[in-house]
Amino acid sequence: MADHLFCDVLLPLFLIIIFSAQNIVTFHFLPFDKSKSGFCLTGLLAGRDKVKLEFKFEHDNNTNDSLSFSLEAVSPVTNKSSFICGLQLGVGCRTNQSVSSTCYCNQTEDTIYVISYYATALLNYSKNIIQINGHAYDQPTFPVIYQNALQRNLTINNKTFDLRKTCYASFPHQTSVKVKFCVEGLHTPMLLLSYNGHNQTVYNEDCISVTYTMARINQNLYLAYEDHCRRRFSRTCYLQVQLPDLDVKVNQTRTDDIVFRLGTKLTTYILAAILTFILLSFLLILCMYT
Repeated sequence: MADHLFCDVLLPLFLIIIFSAQNIVTFHFLPFDKSKSGFCLTGLLAGRDKVKLEFKFEHDNNTNDSLSFSLEAVSPVTNKSSFICGLQLGVGCRTNQSVSSTCYCNQTEDTIYVISYYATALLNYSKNIIQINGHAYDQPTFPVIYQNALQRNLTINNKTFDLRKTCYASFPHQTSVKVKFCVEGLHTPMLLLSYNGHNQTVYNEDCISVTYTMARINQNLYLAYEDHCRRRFSRTCYLQVQLPDLDVKVNQTRTDDIVFRLGTKLTTYILAAILTFILLSFLLILCMYT
């Protein structure tokens, strides 16, 4: 019988049985993901956690048939696959791999082989493809990997603030201020904005936006996030309200009043001097003709 393949689903074990002319090879799929995160409740953290996959084979070495196995990873960005490691049965338990010490092959019994893949979790490993004797099997049960590097962004009225530095802003009194806080790369996040005792929270979203009215003189804007990979962050931004400059107006009024008074007095003095001059001139003329 030419190479004939069929799949039989057994819960909780998924088997692929390959029939060849002389023997039967049984490939055990589940449970094959033995990865455990030291940070996330589910999934793995890129660059911090380890991926551990295990595959089990039954193969009769007394036959002349060989079994070729290869494991590839598919990037979620480029959708291209990259070779991780391969296995050739029928000539012993021999592996070839793209990275040193990535795959291991052990013969536990005469006909039982176990291949293990163990390496640092990478973002470009979103799912894996298994090739058995040239037949591809797409396995979506590869552990979900979340990025470790996060991108935080805070904008207030479309102005971006660097959260690595002290956050300070000043706005006129009664101004509407739109605050937008975004974080990319979180796993099931909780985002929080708090201003003037009012908290606004969103879950499972990358951004939170709130509009405030600057009414009080000085207020603190508190922002924070937390996700299922135990990543936490908080920062306080200092917001100052620019009140109308009453002191300048008062001083200007006082200055205008002083100038007005001085002008009035000066005018009075000038008029008095003119009248005095006229009076003296009249008296002098009167004396000359008497």
